Amino acid sequence: MEINTAAFTTAAAQFYGEAVTLTHSTLTTLTGNNITFNDTLDGPQGLIVVDADVTTFVGAVGASVTAPGVTNTLASLDVTSANGTVFNGAKVYTSGAQSYASPVQVGDTTTFAGSDISFAQTLTG
Repeated sequence: MEINTAAFTTAAAQFYGEAVTLTHSTLTTLTGNNITFNDTLDGPQGLIVVDADVTTFVGAVGASVTAPGVTNTLASLDVTSANGTVFNGAKVYTSGAQSYASPVQVGDTTTFAGSDISFAQTLTG
């Protein structure tokens, strides 16, 4: 599935059940309530997630590469979730920054790699 927009806002949940590729020419912002990526997330641009509940990443982020810094890696990831962020994928790779404003929980062995990674609250797993 491709997301080719700069912004997408819903009052309800957003569930992405298949691999997602960000294809818009600029940063994409998703705003909703309980945003879930049930497969991989990738693309050359960055992603901002603003979630009124919990944001969940089940698959790898930056999945089309084996190491950070490659041009088709997700550029950046900025997540603000009212009730936390959950990662169940094996890796979170960005060529740029990663920022997590709420508590982050990892369910599997998760590797974070990018140029600047910040956790404003707890990281557990």
